[in-house]
Amino acid sequence: MEATWPQNSLGLYVHIPFCRRKCPYCDFYSVTFADQAQLQAYTERLCFEISACSEDYRGKPVDSIYFGGGTPSLLKPAQIGTVINTMASRFTLLKDLEITMEINPATVNRSSLEACKTAGINRVSLGLQSLQDKELRVLGRIHSAAAARKAITAADAAGFHNLSFDLIYGIPGQTITAWMQTLQEAVSFQPQHISIYLLQLESQVPMARAIARGELVLPAEEDIEAMYYQAIDYLHDKGIVQYEISNLALDGYLCRHNLRYWQFGEYLGFGAAAVSRLGGRRWMNAADVDAYMAGGPNRSEAAQIVLEDMKPRQQAQEAIIMGLRLTNGLNVEAFRRRFGISLLQEFRPVVERFTSSGLLELDHGWLRLTKAGLLVSNQVLCCFVE
Repeated sequence: MEATWPQNSLGLYVHIPFCRRKCPYCDFYSVTFADQAQLQAYTERLCFEISACSEDYRGKPVDSIYFGGGTPSLLKPAQIGTVINTMASRFTLLKDLEITMEINPATVNRSSLEACKTAGINRVSLGLQSLQDKELRVLGRIHSAAAARKAITAADAAGFHNLSFDLIYGIPGQTITAWMQTLQEAVSFQPQHISIYLLQLESQVPMARAIARGELVLPAEEDIEAMYYQAIDYLHDKGIVQYEISNLALDGYLCRHNLRYWQFGEYLGFGAAAVSRLGGRRWMNAADVDAYMAGGPNRSEAAQIVLEDMKPRQQAQEAIIMGLRLTNGLNVEAFRRRFGISLLQEFRPVVERFTSSGLLELDHGWLRLTKAGLLVSNQVLCCFVE
């Protein structure tokens, strides 16, 4: 529970909601972009929102910036640089700042990546998803396996030494063998970080409807379980160690920005659908580009929605849900100091239930999910808020 970021610092998130084409499994807010003029107007609106940010945050130290989407790599490097420079004029960007950009392999080359690095990006998260063309077609991705390999090589040639790969398992038609082939090839490129995500579908997305109609078939549950555990073990043997349910990294390359979420830190979000949390208050900008673009100089006019004013107990519950995603788990004493309650006493029935069933363990003052618990984490974590 001890924070891994400087005291009183913030993380900044920038949502770029544009995609060339919406993937059939994706439930994140995104729209098909029209043209470069639209991206330029959105960039200007972002900078306006950042500049108009409350005086309460002016000069506050920032140790991570994350450009997510959507497809942030649709922005021109100069536009990325303009957003970063605007942040630098409003906040105090710390020297060892981590600045991540999510990248679709079909949208970059060595030249554009070199320009992104010059603009300030120092960590790239490549949305490979798979290195099998058949699986990429099922996922509706706009890139091929060859394009993914080319993008990895371009990122390396551009001088990026903090590369993260996103990979998906549980894809319709995917086999354990094909999944392990993707992992093995991914590791051969020597990334510093790998995220492995189970394909999880909301009922309204096109792929879920295709599965309901019998047009696509998901792998068997036992195969999905094998994919997860074999991936964790294989990557561990390669020195890429699990630190969160879906995230693994070489020593020293944990994603600082995402750690802020999991360790219940504070962050500000900019852009359509971006979420912010300060203290017990969490809010988001409307998931509507037109509404966002129409926002006035006050952040409250950017069609903001207050999600929650969390009471102390609610904050503690969220910290548990997020913190138990980490393989280290929660330090019970640090939790008591931060929230003023005993985790083991306040949530005794839940803790006893899942330690007895082997899904949680208490070890030298740390409460964590077991290896079995990691795969069914949602079943455990939701019980802390019931």
